Amino acid sequence: MTDLPKYATPSPMPIVRALSFSDIRSAFAQGVSDFAAKPLHSLAIGFVCALFGIAIVACIWWLNVPWMIYPFAIGFPLVGPFFAVGLYEISRRISTGEPVTFGAVLARMWAQRGRELSWMAFVVLFVIWVWVYQVRLLMAFFLGMKATITAAIGRQPNGRRLTMNPRLAILTSAFLFLQSAQAKEPDVGVSPWGKDDELGRLNLMTDASRAAILGRIQGGKSYDLSVEYFIGMPSWHAVGDPRYQFWLTHTPRGTVIDDPMQVGASQNRHVGYTGSAFSMYSHMGTHIDALNHFGLNGKIWNGFRADEYLGDRGWKKTGAETIPPIIARGVLLDIA
Repeated sequence: MTDLPKYATPSPMPIVRALSFSDIRSAFAQGVSDFAAKPLHSLAIGFVCALFGIAIVACIWWLNVPWMIYPFAIGFPLVGPFFAVGLYEISRRISTGEPVTFGAVLARMWAQRGRELSWMAFVVLFVIWVWVYQVRLLMAFFLGMKATITAAIGRQPNGRRLTMNPRLAILTSAFLFLQSAQAKEPDVGVSPWGKDDELGRLNLMTDASRAAILGRIQGGKSYDLSVEYFIGMPSWHAVGDPRYQFWLTHTPRGTVIDDPMQVGASQNRHVGYTGSAFSMYSHMGTHIDALNHFGLNGKIWNGFRADEYLGDRGWKKTGAETIPPIIARGVLLDIA
C-alpha cells in the first residue's frame, strides 16, 4: 500500500480586532514616542510632505500660477503612501531594535514600487484628478467658459492677474457635497437585450463569430486552464462555506467484507470495486461566476427578483446552465 499524499495545511484565518478609543490613544502615544526617539528621520519625511502643501499655497497666493496646483494636488496621493511606509519602517525598526538609517528607510519605501501599494496610490490619484476636473467644470458654470480658460493662464480678460476667490472655493465644495449626498443609489445592471435576457454580453457571440475564431486556430497546442483539486486547496470559507473534501465510498477490500451487492466473497474478489465522492463549495477552483452570484436590493442582474425566482434549489434565472459554450478570442495571462 502506498503512502497517502501529504495535503497542504490551510492557513488559519487572521484575527480581526475591533478598534477602540484606547487603541487610537495608545497608537498616538506610541507615535509620539517614536518621533521623540528619531525626530530627524520623521521630520525629513514630514518636511517633504509639507513641501507639497507649501507649493500649492505658493502657486495660488504668491506666484499667481493656479494651474500649477494640478501636478502637486494630484501627484501627492501617488507618493504619499510611500511616505507612510517610511514612517512605519522607522517605528518597526525602533520596536525591533534594528538601526534606523535613512538608507534602510528609503530602501523599504523603494521596495514597495512593485507591490499593490502602487496600484492603490494610482486609484487615489485618479479619484482626486476627477474631483479637480469637476471643480473646473463648476468654475465654467459659475464664472463662464472664458473666465475658466483664462484661469488656466493666470490672467483675467481685462489683463489683471487672477487670484483665487475663497467664496468660490467654499461654494464649489458645498456643491460637490450636495451632489454626492443626492447621488442615486446603485442598482443592478439592465440588459440591452430585453427584460428576459439571461446571457448579457455573451449575446455578442454568434455562429459567424465562433466560426471566424475557429478558422484562426493554428497548430494543435492546447492549454489546460483548470487547477488541481486537493484537500487543503485554497478556497473561500471565511463565512462558513465548506472546504474541499474527498473520500472513498467503496474499496475492493471493503467490498469483499461488506458485500453490498450480495454477490458473495468470491465474485467480489474477482471484480474489484472502487467508488469515491467529494463535497465542496461551488465558488472555488476553476469556475465561472454566473450572473446571479451577486445582486443589489433583492435583485440580481437584469432586475430578476429573489422573491420571484429564487427557490429552494437555487435561482431560476441566469444560472450557470444558461451559459453557452464560449468560443471567442481569449488573452492568456501567465501570472503564476
